[in-house]
Formats: sequence, structure tokens, C-alpha cells
Amino acid sequence: RPIDKALFGEPLDATESEMFKHLTGRSEPPVGRMREAWLAFGRRSGKDVKAASLAAYGATIGGAELTKGAARGERTYVMLMALDRDQARVCLDYIREFFALPVLAPFVTKETAEGVILNNGITIEIFTNDQRRSRGRRVGLAIFDEVARWNSDTSANPDEEVFGSVLPSTANVDGAMLIGISSVHMR
Repeated sequence: RPIDKALFGEPLDATESEMFKHLTGRSEPPVGRMREAWLAFGRRSGKDVKAASLAAYGATIGGAELTKGAARGERTYVMLMALDRDQARVCLDYIREFFALPVLAPFVTKETAEGVILNNGITIEIFTNDQRRSRGRRVGLAIFDEVARWNSDTSANPDEEVFGSVLPSTANVDGAMLIGISSVHMR
């Protein structure tokens, strides 16, 4: 909870601040919303549900400013990029369950095969780790799920290429974030 609050720039009380310092090794919690975060989790620790919860929160309660500056008719995307189609589907199932909750259900305009279109100008979509998917989109939040395990037939470093392709898509979005979540693969 302290890390989630810190990600979105919510104030931490003294206990949460100490826990944040202990968990991250940082001397102080960040001031304001984080632009980028990389979270290491153990196997079977709930990375997919964490990624889905961050997407749901970031597209609704924690993402009010993400649509500011969008052109008329332009949507802001919350992109959840997973290792493969199966893992992306798992994340989408979690997202749909979050939006079935009474507090989030009113945001839903339409469910699609790849995500959820919200009435606040934000669309959540799930993808596999493909650098081409962020092009032409206005990205307010990109979540890389199980990023240390990404592979590709066309690239030795798909994580770096996707990271490099997403950054320009976040450039004109105030408060845009990129969050990488993974179990540890190697140093």
C-alpha cells in the first residue's frame, strides 16, 4: 500500500513512509506522482492482479489529469503489456473483475476484446510486448507485466525497444507513468 500510494503521489503517513523506505532502500519517499517505477516481485506473488489493479486505479481515481490536453476525440490509453496472449488475457480478466465492482462500474462505456472503454476519455487495453502497439496512441500509463521474461523472434532486447517506443507516446501527457513489474530474471 505505501508503494502504491507513492506511485500516484498520495501522501504517506509516518508508518507508511518508514515502510516505503524499508521496502525500496530509498532515503525519502518521492514528492508527487512518479514518472517511472520498476517493481520486482517473487513468483506467484500476484503480479498480474497488481498490474490490473494499477491499470484500473490509474485509469479512474488516480488518473483524472491524464486526459488534460487531449485533442477533441482523442483518447488517452492505459496500456498493459504482457509476456504473451495468455498472460494478457489473465490481466484482462482481472481488469474486468475490478470494473464489475460498484465503485468502478459507472466508468465503463464498453468492453472490447482487448480492454475497457471508459466514459472519462481513457481506454484500457492489453497487449503483448510489441513495440509497434504504442505508436499513434496517447499513453497516460504503460504497465509492463513480467518484463524480465519478455522475448521476441525479431529482437534481442524487446524490453528496451518497447520502452523506447512507449516514451514518445507519453511525452504530451501530464502525469504519464511507466511501471515495470516482474519477477527477477537476472541482474
